[in-house]
Amino acid sequence: NLGLIVLYAGGLHLYFYTLGKQGSASKFDSRGMETDSARFTFGNQVWDNMFWTCVSGVTFWTAYEAAFMWAFANDYIAMLDWRENIVWSALLFLLIPVWESTYFFFIHRLLHWKPLYDLAHAVHHRNSSTGPWSGISMHPVEHAI
Repeated sequence: NLGLIVLYAGGLHLYFYTLGKQGSASKFDSRGMETDSARFTFGNQVWDNMFWTCVSGVTFWTAYEAAFMWAFANDYIAMLDWRENIVWSALLFLLIPVWESTYFFFIHRLLHWKPLYDLAHAVHHRNSSTGPWSGISMHPVEHAI
């Protein structure tokens, strides 16, 4: 998982920011990534985002993935075979995006509650200009939720 995120986010960062292949015409925010700023754990937005993504994000991602794989292997969660359950597969295909959007909305609103925002979510909102490493650059409490 660490290799995947470094390849994916690191590759996008290399292409868009280090090599500047797209330029700034399509950028959401024309400002560059912050460097030498006390807002970030390491004083640098990219290093800060890489740290929180790799240390917290990949750890939780891997733990959840391992837990689900263990649950599947030990028959605690049923595997749905689309060839045998075409109706359920089609319904889940349509309902999972609805569930994920609804879940994200309510969890994100909860994370903007001042105590949780100050404890955890502020780490994610430090980014003045978003980049490939910003998406899952979050505090461990936020990753757990």
